[in-house]
Amino acid sequence: MASVPPLDSRAHAPRAMDWLLPLAAGLGLVLLSNAFTPVNTDLGWTLAFGRDLFRTGVFPLTNGHSFTEPNHPLVMYQWGFNVMLYALHSKWGAAGVIVAKWLWMTLTVVGLAAAIRAAASGALVRLLVLLGAVHFMWMGFELVRAQLVSFALVALVVYAGVSGSRRALWVSAPLVGLSANFHGGFLAGLFLLAGLCGALALEARLRWTDTRIRLGELVAMPVVAILSSMLNPYGPRLVLETLRLSGDPARLLDREWLPLWDLKQLVPGEKIALGLLGVTVLLSLVFLPRRRLRLWLLLVLAVGTSVSASRHLRMAPILLAPVVAALFEAALARVKELRLERLDALAVKLSGLLAVCFLALWALRVPEALKFIEWPFRNPSNAIAVMRLNGFSGNVWNDFDWGGLLLWTAPDSRVACDGRHVMAYSGQMIDANINLGFDSRDPLEVLEHFKADMALLRTDDPALKRLSERFTVLFCDAEACLLSKRPEHIARYKEGLKLPPNLMFTSEYFESPEGPEAALR
Repeated sequence: MASVPPLDSRAHAPRAMDWLLPLAAGLGLVLLSNAFTPVNTDLGWTLAFGRDLFRTGVFPLTNGHSFTEPNHPLVMYQWGFNVMLYALHSKWGAAGVIVAKWLWMTLTVVGLAAAIRAAASGALVRLLVLLGAVHFMWMGFELVRAQLVSFALVALVVYAGVSGSRRALWVSAPLVGLSANFHGGFLAGLFLLAGLCGALALEARLRWTDTRIRLGELVAMPVVAILSSMLNPYGPRLVLETLRLSGDPARLLDREWLPLWDLKQLVPGEKIALGLLGVTVLLSLVFLPRRRLRLWLLLVLAVGTSVSASRHLRMAPILLAPVVAALFEAALARVKELRLERLDALAVKLSGLLAVCFLALWALRVPEALKFIEWPFRNPSNAIAVMRLNGFSGNVWNDFDWGGLLLWTAPDSRVACDGRHVMAYSGQMIDANINLGFDSRDPLEVLEHFKADMALLRTDDPALKRLSERFTVLFCDAEACLLSKRPEHIARYKEGLKLPPNLMFTSEYFESPEGPEAALR
C-alpha cells in the first residue's frame, strides 16, 4: 500500500526517535495531568450493572432498579465496559479501575501520535500538536467512563484513515462494530470510518493520492463494521435504540448536550473552545492542502459535532490533531528563513527531556493516585450510611445526580431516576425528576403518584419544605437530607439512629474490592 506522504519541504530519512520521543512526551503528559481520578456517581450504576450480571447471569431487558418506570425497556449498550470494570474492581478495587483508565488513555494517545505522524513529518510539529491535543482532552480523561473506549477507537480510525493503511483500516472495521458493546460512541466510529473510506476512494478517483486499496474493500469496511455491531446480547435492537436515543430531545435536559450556538448559556471554557474551532477553520482555509480530502472531512466532522453538543468537545482534539499538524507544517514550509532541520533536532531532544520529567513525576505520585479523590459536588454519603446502618430501604425519590450512587451503595432500594438517562427512562420521567420543586407540579403529589416512600435530596432542594409535611426527616447534614414515611423507619428514628462514626466521602464506597459494605466496617 502506498499512501500520500505528508507535505513537507524537508527531505530526510525518517528516524524512529523523531516519532517515539514525541510519543513518550505525550504519554508522560497525559499520565501526569490525569493521574488523579475523581469519583463520579455514574460509576455507581456502571459497577452495579456488572455486579448484577455476575450474580444472575441474566441480561436485563427492563429497568427493574427503578420504581417509577420498572417496565421501561432497557438496552445497555455499554454492558461490556460495565462488566470489564466490575471484574477489575472486584479484584483490585479502585486501583484496578484507575489503571484501566490509564491504559485507555495510553491507547488514545498512541493513536493520536500515529495520526499526527501520518499528517506531518517534522518532530517540532508532532510534539507541539500532540501536547496540545493531550492538554485539551483533560475533561475527557478526567473520569472513568465508557467514553474512554470511544476515544481510543476514534483515534485508531483517524490514524487508519489519514495514513491510508489497508491493515489499520481492516483492523478498525470489526473493532468499530464490536465497540457497540462498550459505548454508544461506536456510532461516531462507524460514521467516521465510512466517511474516511469514502474520502480516500474519492482522492484515488481524482488521482490525488496513490493507494492500492481497491474500491470494493473501501465499501466493504463500513459494511463489516455495521455487521459486527450486531454481535451483542441485544442484537440489531441495540444499534437501532442507540440511533433513536442519540436524537431523543430528553438528552437536552443534561447540560452536556448543550449546543454551542446557544452562546448565552456557555461557560467561559466552552466559549474559548468555540473560538479555537473558529481559528482552526480560518487557518485551514489558508494553509490546509486542498487535495487532502480526508483532513477536510475530519475538520468538518470536528466542528459540526462540537457545535451540535458541548460533550463532543472532548472528542474534537482527536479529529483535529492531524488537521492542525498538516496546516502548521504547510505554514512553516512557506517561511524560507526558518532552519527547520535544527528546530526538529531540538524538538527531538526536548521531547526526550519532557518524557523523562513527566513520567518521573507521574511515577512518584502513583501510590497516591491509585485511590479516588473527591469531586467538588454535593455529598450524600453520610445519609446513605444512615440508610445502610439502620437497614432503611424502599422506593427512594432521589436527586438525579445521586441515582447511580444509590444503585451501587443501596441495592435493596429502588430509585426514581439515575444517570442512565434515556436508555432506562422516558424523557417525561427524567424531566419530572430533575425539575421536582422547580416547576408548577406539587412535589408531594408527584412522589405520591409514583408511590415513593423515601426521599434523598439536597439540603437546599426547594421540594423539601413541602415533602416534610408528610415525610419525616430522618437525617440531615450540610449536604443531603433523608426522609421517609414508612412507620418502621420513623419508629427506628425515634429510638435513636445508628450514625457513621466518621464523616463519610463518596470515594470510600468505591475503594475496596469487597464493595460498598467495606466502607462502613
